[in-house]
Amino acid sequence: MTQGVLRRQDLALPDSEARGILQRAELGCLATADTAGVPYAVPVNYAVDGNKIYIHCAQAGHKLDNIRANPQVGFTVVGEYQVRPAELSAAYRSVIAFGTARLVEDAAEQRQALRLLMDKYAPGYECASLENGTFAPRTVIIEMTIATLTGKRSRLDPQ
Repeated sequence: MTQGVLRRQDLALPDSEARGILQRAELGCLATADTAGVPYAVPVNYAVDGNKIYIHCAQAGHKLDNIRANPQVGFTVVGEYQVRPAELSAAYRSVIAFGTARLVEDAAEQRQALRLLMDKYAPGYECASLENGTFAPRTVIIEMTIATLTGKRSRLDPQ
């Protein structure tokens, strides 16, 4: 995985640790921009498979309009965060990814992405609409291909 540009290289996390944080975090933030460059960032549930991040959403919305107009996206998670009042700071570990997004059209790919999401957020739950394919009219799957991935720890976070 290519590391992104990080000003404080002494705070960079190894790629394997950054990937682990990305896998374990529960909530991510997807950042998009429209054709005029106006940014839009929204918290999302997501699942990771290899070099792909999968997000599900409704059939319409601002993030979908932006991805259709400009597939360049950013994604971030904060895996661990602890406020340190005495230092007027916080200890944290975070990950930022940049890449391109596409809307998944193939039903088999959609089903696989939804299985990944179910395994992450509802392990063991059986979903009839997933198995019989009736999910498609209600769900859009966004696939983000990661181009760069950077993990960082705060200066207060011990190594």
